[in-house]
Amino acid sequence: MTSPHNNLSKISEESLQPHVRLFLSVDVVGSTAYKQRWISAEVNESWIVFFRSFFDEFHVSFCSEIAEVSKIRVLSKTGCPVPWKLLGDEILYAIKIDKGHEVFLYTEAFRKAVMNHRDKIEQSGKPVSLKATAWLAGFPVGNSVMSTPMGEDFIGPLVDIGFRLSKFSSRERMVLSVDLAWYLTKGDSGPRSLFLDGLQSLKGVLGDKPYPIIWWSMDEALSSGMKNVGLVNYVDTSKLHEYCDLFIARAPKPLIRPFFLGDNDSLPDHYQTDLDRVRQLWNGVPNDPQGSYDKNASVLTPMEDIALAESNRSFVALIDKAVIEKTSDL
Repeated sequence: MTSPHNNLSKISEESLQPHVRLFLSVDVVGSTAYKQRWISAEVNESWIVFFRSFFDEFHVSFCSEIAEVSKIRVLSKTGCPVPWKLLGDEILYAIKIDKGHEVFLYTEAFRKAVMNHRDKIEQSGKPVSLKATAWLAGFPVGNSVMSTPMGEDFIGPLVDIGFRLSKFSSRERMVLSVDLAWYLTKGDSGPRSLFLDGLQSLKGVLGDKPYPIIWWSMDEALSSGMKNVGLVNYVDTSKLHEYCDLFIARAPKPLIRPFFLGDNDSLPDHYQTDLDRVRQLWNGVPNDPQGSYDKNASVLTPMEDIALAESNRSFVALIDKAVIEKTSDL
């Protein structure tokens, strides 16, 4: 009988090196209603033509924006990232990030591509629009690269978070994961038009701890108008960074502050222990269930951390509330 470890060992050594991927999603808004408009064969054919061109033209637009940002600062990779997968009307990218500055460059290029292509669609009179979501996930601890018959795939709790967050995205709002927002607000060159819409429980995410809904404006004119009448308020980036830092520090694993070996960042505490155990799993070691590694060491998503987070929920809520109140005083 073939050992399940033999199948797992198909993962490449490169995939077992610590790295971060930037996940980007662009989805068509209003597509179901558009495809259901069966008025005539001519109308029905129009949505077929639209989607056929959308998948090709958006990717070309994204690649064009990447080429533009690469003129400002060099990217580690040449060329354009290929889509990870298509899910119905959605295009997904999973871009391996080598150096931290690439996080902003790729996210900004994607945002511009979505806005430009969205405006082009709306100006054509089509009854659809686009929305975007962006998030980070670290590998191989906490999340995993999988070799499948369809090619490389990515699974894990931080990968799942993005799909939960996407329901809060809209034509005007590109929702960001908290660790992505943390990284984008580290310095002075990040985005300015950021908003915090409070906390929402995301089913199955981080032990159901309420998660911050942070978004980057996709329509500056509309956001400015909403601000002028008191519907929304811009968030000070330094205060938002402080809040994201507190949230990540108190969240259960595998949510951690992103790090990039290409920038010579140090490994977080206990990360090497977790990494060793992940490599043991993929390499089929140890065969002895009484192996020599420390079974009490921190591991991918330990129930101890989740239980601790649950028991401290009230205290964490107080911390979150205090920081949000500070942010709302802008």
